[in-house]
Amino acid sequence: MRQNDVTEKKLTLKNELQEMINRGISRAVQAGAQSARQKETRGCRERVERLLYARSGLEILITSLEEELALYRDDVPPSTMAYEKTGNKVVHLLPSGEALGMTQGREGMEALLARNRLAVKRIDRAVATLSDDPYFDILPLKYTEGLPEEEIAERLCCDPSTIRRNKNRLLERLAIIFFGIDALGV
Repeated sequence: MRQNDVTEKKLTLKNELQEMINRGISRAVQAGAQSARQKETRGCRERVERLLYARSGLEILITSLEEELALYRDDVPPSTMAYEKTGNKVVHLLPSGEALGMTQGREGMEALLARNRLAVKRIDRAVATLSDDPYFDILPLKYTEGLPEEEIAERLCCDPSTIRRNKNRLLERLAIIFFGIDALGV
């Protein structure tokens, strides 16, 4: 074999090897991107679940804040409110257990109230878009009443796997409403 033929064969093998490596890297990158999209999609669905579970707690906080705000007069907290010294800061304790820095005062409470009202309104509006779905009842039974999927299946006269499948489908629809294109993982 001539020296040129050997060199040419080495070059061909080197190029083929490089091409195989590039294809492998490309596949790994695509698989990683797909995995990241799947995690992001799953993350959006989990965030929707946390919102649905938190809704009743948000309602309680809203009621507490409304009651607290009714007690305020000219930004002077009534003597019935609890205070606690934390480090160098004195905080106001709401009946809900939430601590507000004294600098937050009435304005801070009103801002917190507005944010939580908006969150509840967004949750309610999103859930209402699904009210015509045949499996809509899964949502209040699971996230408001806190029933396990097996009990929901009994109530709706279907298999627990049907409940899981449709719950996930409804959560995906809600995730799109809350998070848009990010929920699709594209």
